[in-house]
Formats: sequence, C-alpha cells, structure tokens
Amino acid sequence: MIKNNYYIITIHNKEDLIEKVLEGVQFSTKDSEANIHIVCVLDGCTDNSEAIIDSVATTLPENYIVHRLYEDDVHELLSLNSALRYIDTIEQGGESLIYFLQDDVVLEEENLDALIEYLYQQEKNLGYISFRCGLSTDIDASGVLFEHSFLESEYGHWKQLDLTHFLEVEDKQFGICEIVIKSPTCIKKRILDEVGHFDEKLAPFGHDDLDLCMRLNTAGYVNGIFGAKFTSKVDWGGTREIKNQGKDYHKQYDRIVFRNKLYLTEKHKEYYASKRK
Repeated sequence: MIKNNYYIITIHNKEDLIEKVLEGVQFSTKDSEANIHIVCVLDGCTDNSEAIIDSVATTLPENYIVHRLYEDDVHELLSLNSALRYIDTIEQGGESLIYFLQDDVVLEEENLDALIEYLYQQEKNLGYISFRCGLSTDIDASGVLFEHSFLESEYGHWKQLDLTHFLEVEDKQFGICEIVIKSPTCIKKRILDEVGHFDEKLAPFGHDDLDLCMRLNTAGYVNGIFGAKFTSKVDWGGTREIKNQGKDYHKQYDRIVFRNKLYLTEKHKEYYASKRK
C-alpha cells in the first residue's frame, strides 16, 4: 500500500514566492516513495497565488496531488486546523508525515521524507519536529509563562539577524528540545490524532506550538530541532495587512500574548508542577 505524506502550506498574497515554495516541496520529495499531497490553504488571498498554484500543478508527476482549501483572512492556526480536518476525511491514523509550511518557506533538503522517517526510527518517542527553532519554558514568580534557552537551526531567522543569544543546530544535526516552534515543522499523523489538533482558543496570536508540545510531552513524547535545509528570508514575511498598526495594534498584541501565557499556565498547571519535582 502506497503511503501518503502531506505538506500543508498556508498562503496569503505571496504570488512572488508561491512557485518557489511548491518547487521546494517537489525538490525535497522527488525521490519519495509516497504520494505527496500538497494542501494549499488560500487564506484570504486576493492576488494571483491560486492561478500560479494551478499552473504548477499541471507540471507535477502523478504521485503529487494538489488540494485547494479556502479560508477567510484568519490566523494561521485556524487555517492549519482546517487543513487537518480535511486530511482527516482522507485517512485516519497511520504513519503518514504531516508537514506545516508557510508561503515564505522554500524547502531545499533532498530525500526529506527518508531523513524524517530515520529520525522517528532512531528516537522511538519522537513527537514534533521543527527545522527552525525551539526553546524551554517555565513559570515566573507571578505565575506567568516565560521562554528561555533558545535553540535554532543554522537556516533560521535569528542567524540572519546576527543574534547570538541562542544555541545552534547545524546541518543534519538533531537536538531534543522541550518546545519546538515555527514553520517548517513535521509530525506523524497517528501522533497528532492521539493528542489532537491546535488549540483554537490561542488565536489570533498563537503559542499553539507551545501548547502542542506540552501535550506531547505529557503524553510521553519528546520534541526536537532538525537541521534540514530550507530558505526563509526575513524580508519575505509580512505581507498580511495589519489593521490599526502602531500603538493600538501593539497594545492588542501584547494583551493577547499575555492572555495566552496565562491560559497555558492554567491549562498545563499539572505539567509545570511535575517539572518542578
């Protein structure tokens, strides 16, 4: 039976990049023995992205299946969950790999599926993998979650910004980390089915990866950073229009981030209690 692997791409007005993103998926999977499902979530797109996707789809080999989903201009977390619900209609459980990409991530790692499968074979309790970065968390004296001990692959943004406050995972290296964040990420479908999709109460400003990792850790899994090659330049991001930019926006952002940290502290209080033992 031929295996299915899924590459979810959330897309919002990146017509200048989307062809490269799709080509990156094909380059990284051209030797895969699986059917490659590219699930494109067109999240409030108003540009030419869909037409470009349609054009690229006609050039792909038969084992590549392009799916188009349509969402309003919503937070990425909600778009990812819509794709996961769609994948659930195709299959349940199993050893399929699910990759989470954004429309500014170009994969450049040959034999990616085989490399990831090898990681899962080597680390029997492996849960969630990021190719970008990770961190540790704790609760401060006032009862609020905080992040520390950052770890990033050599292909991430922090290195581009010449920041040095983190450890680095080099090419093809793998490092265990409490929490992994940021696209590109990957998880096996059976594991995600076990712990559940992203928590939509965290929208619109996230911490969804933190929550997923805590649930995985509680269930006995470990997470890690893998130095798979990709390109995602800092200046590629930021096409989504932000309403009320300036002080009002930043006040709203800071308020919701603080709310989410309190929410996670309460939701995972037993998790943090066990960490202190």
